[in-house]
Amino acid sequence: MTLTLDEFIIRFLMHVLSRKFVKIRHYGILSNRNRSTKLQKCKELTGAVENKNQNLEVKLSAAELLLKLTGIDINICSCCGKGKLITKEKLKLIFLVLKQISERWKRLNPHSSGNAASFFSLFQKLSNFSGYHHLSIYLW
Repeated sequence: MTLTLDEFIIRFLMHVLSRKFVKIRHYGILSNRNRSTKLQKCKELTGAVENKNQNLEVKLSAAELLLKLTGIDINICSCCGKGKLITKEKLKLIFLVLKQISERWKRLNPHSSGNAASFFSLFQKLSNFSGYHHLSIYLW
């Protein structure tokens, strides 16, 4: 279907509301005002059965869903079977937090023994890896 420019503009402007008008998207029982009470009343009048388990559903992450369905925990380290895997994205977040802590430590303790700087350099080296690695870090 081909329209002239004038016809297109006329049809387009029919969808533009006049000044101070607001488009109402829902009306009647689906309007925002008292929607839940109106829907409950409709369910009572029609005899509809409400599903009690519908409100109890919780969104699961992919790892949690896989654990629930197959019993396989993909967050456990495949090397030792005890530790947790840390993805590169999580390690970057840890790196940024430790960088801020290290900078604050340097500002507050200019004459420190350098423990914070060496700790920071450890995480700087760890942040350059790619993929998944077995990582065990103990903080005292």
